[in-house]
Amino acid sequence: LFPPRGFAWWSPRGWGAYGFFFRAPRAPAGPPPRSALGSGRVDLALLDYHLPDLTGLDLLRERRAAGDPVPIVLLSSFGAPDLIAEALRAGANGWLVKEDAFAELVDGLRRVLAGDTFLSPAIDPTGLRDALASLPPSPRELEVLRLLAAGRTTDELSVVLGVGSKTVETYRKGLFIKLGAGNVAELVSRAWHSGWLVP
Repeated sequence: LFPPRGFAWWSPRGWGAYGFFFRAPRAPAGPPPRSALGSGRVDLALLDYHLPDLTGLDLLRERRAAGDPVPIVLLSSFGAPDLIAEALRAGANGWLVKEDAFAELVDGLRRVLAGDTFLSPAIDPTGLRDALASLPPSPRELEVLRLLAAGRTTDELSVVLGVGSKTVETYRKGLFIKLGAGNVAELVSRAWHSGWLVP
């Protein structure tokens, strides 16, 4: 499902060994091998928020302070806006909720690997306006913006981008929040003024 260097995750039950997503055996529980994330052998790390001796947010901060660029997504059973905003400001690439359907989980991780920031559909992004506004647009968001500026509809975007309409709406919602827009015309106008769209 993902690039061949592998995928790793850490949960209270142990560290997932390198391998393809959901095909790697779990390792015995113990202190998370922090050096593994910076080894160059992991494409993405999915960290459970509740770890035995620290939180996933703590480990995220530690890896970012060490200059580790590997995409990191946090996973929890809740979606508290204050914690999510804190994680985004600390360099998280996404936040997933354990109640998410498998397809949503896979879609989210694929999008993070493609350079997007992904939040579970179960999370209300309106409380994350400031944190999201501080993030630069992803390549896919810029593509969505260009298509919206050209007058394309959600259904047309779905066909052009090769994704479902629900995914397109997620991109639109994120863009509206990031740029503080109330409609497509305002969104495009603000994108021009912010430099996100260029002639």
